Amino acid sequence: MKYSQETLQEIRNRIPLSTLVSRHVRLKKKGREHSGLCPFHSEKTPSFTVNDDKQFYHCFGCGAHGSHVDVLLKIENKTFGDAVRELASLAGVTLVEETVQVKEARDHLTRLKDLMREAAQWYQKVLYKPEHLNVLGYLKERKVSDQSLQEFQVGYAPSISGLLPHLKSLGYRDHDFLEVGLAIQGQEAQFDRFRGRIMFPIKDVRGDVIAFGGRAFEDKEPKYLNSPETVLFDKGQNLYGLDRALKPMRTHGALVVEGYMDVIALHQAGYPTAVAPLGTALTERQIEVLWRYTPEPILCFDGDDAGRRAASRAAERVCPLLKAGHSIQFIYLPEGEDPDTLLRHGGHQVFKSLLNSPQPLFQKIFEDELALKPIDTPERRAAFYERLKAREKMISNPVLQKLYGQFIAEKSRTYFFENRRQGKNFQKQQIPSIGRVQDLNEVALLATLLNYPSLMDTFGEEVGQLELTHPPYEKIRQVLVDYSCREFADSDESLVEHCRRIGHSETVAKLCSAHTYSLFPFASPDANDEKREDAVRHLLEMMMKKSHVRHDPDHDSLFTDEGWDKFKRLFKEGER
Repeated sequence: MKYSQETLQEIRNRIPLSTLVSRHVRLKKKGREHSGLCPFHSEKTPSFTVNDDKQFYHCFGCGAHGSHVDVLLKIENKTFGDAVRELASLAGVTLVEETVQVKEARDHLTRLKDLMREAAQWYQKVLYKPEHLNVLGYLKERKVSDQSLQEFQVGYAPSISGLLPHLKSLGYRDHDFLEVGLAIQGQEAQFDRFRGRIMFPIKDVRGDVIAFGGRAFEDKEPKYLNSPETVLFDKGQNLYGLDRALKPMRTHGALVVEGYMDVIALHQAGYPTAVAPLGTALTERQIEVLWRYTPEPILCFDGDDAGRRAASRAAERVCPLLKAGHSIQFIYLPEGEDPDTLLRHGGHQVFKSLLNSPQPLFQKIFEDELALKPIDTPERRAAFYERLKAREKMISNPVLQKLYGQFIAEKSRTYFFENRRQGKNFQKQQIPSIGRVQDLNEVALLATLLNYPSLMDTFGEEVGQLELTHPPYEKIRQVLVDYSCREFADSDESLVEHCRRIGHSETVAKLCSAHTYSLFPFASPDANDEKREDAVRHLLEMMMKKSHVRHDPDHDSLFTDEGWDKFKRLFKEGER
């Protein structure tokens, strides 16, 4: 039986070669490769290596070299047909014999993929035309590098497009455009589906363009528009960026974010395993796709209520799919941030710290039910246990279901024991997330201003309006305002020393700690950060948006330049 090269490559993509070889060789991971004693000749020092990314093994001792099928042929002595069938079963790939009809269908799909490749190249060229420099400028403002623009083939579909005539000149016809979703049939003629949009080619695992995502450049609804489902594109099965993330994902795990720009920003920042669903919540099939390459992908959500609800839906969706060694994890960004904005404003350390301590699925399930309703009576606590039991029963794997029951029971006992020991009432619990936006923003802002009080000359008005969530931080904020008003320019005492002297040593120690500086390098007194002022401005913008602002009917008159001077004079007079 003859099989297509596409089918054989799909099998290789789904099975790490090291998992096959490890049936026969004890492998040890070294960097991107695995090494061990060669199965083809006798040796005492390992000279046999396996490279999952390049999908081959090689022995530097005897020269043996091969890939997935070779393992079964040369080590397990199987026939080619048996080897392919076994590998296909392991990979979950359906084998189809290469008949004339199958070849014709495959050739047709290849032709359509060629059409999509031509469209992507056309969009890419249009982006760099002089009349669209404003679009290119927008992408540069978003910190998209030239390298990323090329690697992700970002393009532009103008409002008046010449795409279809261009494709017709290459021999393609109207029915082709409809079949791949590039055109919409009007009453009299076809017209381009994508107009006035920044274009993001969506590719399959082989790197072939199968669809497009278009982001409106100017005010237009919908903001994002994806290709419809076609013979090439199944939006519930594919993931944006998977073609680029596939190889590093096997080693470093997967990171699932929301949008195209988030994926590009993360790849630029050194997170090459980032992928995104295509206009929908993560589907069951996409989870299964991710599990082929990594056992516990991390799902990244906004830290607001909407983000946590989305995380809860993902947790519920994955329970029936759970199997030994496979799950999902969660991280929550500071409220008001997405990966793109966080990284653009210097939040690399914050993001890294979140990735280093993701929330496990069982913890997410427990906290979801804990936060749902009060558990301050026996009846309510019984309802809490019943909800957890119902979640447990959603897990179809019997071993995992039993283990989840044990984990949750142990977690419940620990939780109730600790609260009883501390004398707490069992009211509805709001579980704080790692890196809550209020904590992160307040720490970053205050630490920076304590070390660089001259910034109060620029941001004194905004800081004067804030009302922080933690009383100790609010006291430091008031000291900042007082310090700025009193104009201690002639004093040799630093603001940090001043705060310690007047009784805020503990708070200052927390704010101005090595941990804070590792998360926010621009706040460190030893940093030489040109973006410090931009970082403070961004922090204040977020905090002002999130209702940290005091209500002051005289604000408009008080915080003009004249009002600010008047305020400082009045403050000095009151001190006399």
